Amino acid sequence: MHGKHGRRYPIGDENLSWDEMLGLMLRTLGIDKTVYHLPSFAGGLLGRGLRVVESLRGLEHGLDHEHLIRNLMSAKLYVDPAPSAKALRHGRGGVREAIVETTRACYPERFGDRLRD
Repeated sequence: MHGKHGRRYPIGDENLSWDEMLGLMLRTLGIDKTVYHLPSFAGGLLGRGLRVVESLRGLEHGLDHEHLIRNLMSAKLYVDPAPSAKALRHGRGGVREAIVETTRACYPERFGDRLRD
């Protein structure tokens, strides 16, 4: 085991924006759509609207869409992965490939036998 007991280590390898990550997922699925970045206030309004629609349907979601979209998905959050990689002695690379692999695994019906490539 590496690292020091009680320390916190951000786990990550590459900084991708939500727009980049979602775009990669869409391209993997063969969907030719542009990902548009909403300003945080617009995302908050959208999230609030989603909550109202769910409430009218008698649904209660486990996520606060208003907070999620306004404060997380609209923010540019970055971490320097080098210190954690060094302390925990883990390799680097493969984030984009992992996103593609995960996307393919979530939608196997789109890929059929190609999933085994």
